[in-house]
Amino acid sequence: VLFRSHRHDEPADPSSTFRDLQLDITRSRRGTAFELTGPGGRTVRRVTTSTLPGGRGTERLNELLATARSTEFTSSAEIAVRQFGAELFESVFDGALLAEYRHHCAEAQRRGHPIRLALRADGDLAGLPWEYLYDPVSCCFLALSTRSSIVRRSALPETRDTEPIDVLRILLVASSPGYLDPLTVEPEQDRVRQALAPAIAAGAVEIQTLSEATLAA
Repeated sequence: VLFRSHRHDEPADPSSTFRDLQLDITRSRRGTAFELTGPGGRTVRRVTTSTLPGGRGTERLNELLATARSTEFTSSAEIAVRQFGAELFESVFDGALLAEYRHHCAEAQRRGHPIRLALRADGDLAGLPWEYLYDPVSCCFLALSTRSSIVRRSALPETRDTEPIDVLRILLVASSPGYLDPLTVEPEQDRVRQALAPAIAAGAVEIQTLSEATLAA
C-alpha cells in the first residue's frame, strides 16, 4: 500500500453549503489507486493491490445474501447490503486516506455542513455500486445519511455521436423507508404524467412506476 499527499493553494469555497470531496478511483500498474481531494486542494493518494469485487459486485452481494441471517429489527437483505457496503468502504478508506476522510467529517460536522463525495471511477470500476458505501463506525450508508451524499462524475467527451431514440422510457421509483411516515406518492406521479402528457400522447415518452423499491425489484 502506497500513500502520498500534497497540498495546493486553492482556497475553499466559503459560499458552499457542503464540504465537497473528490474521490478518484483508477487502475494503475501497482494496483487500484484511490485519490481523495478536499476543499483547498489537499490530496491524499492510496494505491493498493487488494482485490475489489468483480463485475458489478453482484456475485459477492449474492454470497452475502445467501448467508445473512435476519434479526429482530433488521432483515437479512439489509444486513447483507450493509456488510457489502462496509467491505467497499474499507477497501477505499484505510490508513492516511481514512484519517483524511475522518478529518473532513469532523470539520464538516463542526461547521454544520454535510459531506458531498463526488466520485469518479474509471473503466470497469465505474460499474461497482459505490452508492452502497457503508461507514461501519457511524453505522450509516453515505448515500442515505443526513451528514453525507454521493454524486457521480464522469469524464465525457464534449461531443458524442449517438443515435436518436424514438421513445424516452422513464421509471418512477418512490423510496419510503419503513421507519419514517409513509409518503403519498400518487399525487407526485400524477404531476409527472400531467407535465409530460403531450409527449406521452405523441408516443415520445413512456412512464412506468415501481410501487415497492426493493432489492429484488
